[in-house]
Amino acid sequence: MEILVVLAILALITGLVLPHIGKLPEGLRVDTCIGVFENAFRDSALRARATGATVKLVLNAENNEFRLQEIKPSTAVPPPAADDASAGTVDGETSPAEGHYNGEKVYPLPNGIEWNLDQWNAAADGPPAFTFYPNGECSGLPIEFSTGNRKLRLAAEHLTAMPHVTDLNP
Repeated sequence: MEILVVLAILALITGLVLPHIGKLPEGLRVDTCIGVFENAFRDSALRARATGATVKLVLNAENNEFRLQEIKPSTAVPPPAADDASAGTVDGETSPAEGHYNGEKVYPLPNGIEWNLDQWNAAADGPPAFTFYPNGECSGLPIEFSTGNRKLRLAAEHLTAMPHVTDLNP
């Protein structure tokens, strides 16, 4: 009889816990998003300053991710000459300004985020994006999103290129 009671209690606990395994609580989902935003904004700003190129951080709402794209070739560091094996190196090391970045870098966001792009589509051409300049500045319109019952707005501080997430719930 005692074994049946213990098994019944374990079945009840398993039934209550199992549906919630694998789902992020709403607060943790927002904290994860903010961490991804901070990393993406910091990487974009550093890439722009290091290469002298203008960099865009583009939202892909369908795939729930940000993509870092270099949109203007760097003029700060000329490419090494094809016949000079030591060009672009300092004591045999690749110079940091030359970088190892080719193509796009992707910043995936957690599932359960819904993007409200109505305001963006009315005000801008193309997908939502933030643009980072070599002088450290950033531009881009705020983007609204929601997770669960929380509505939030992502904006960039223009002089420091840091993301700000504002809660829009009263």
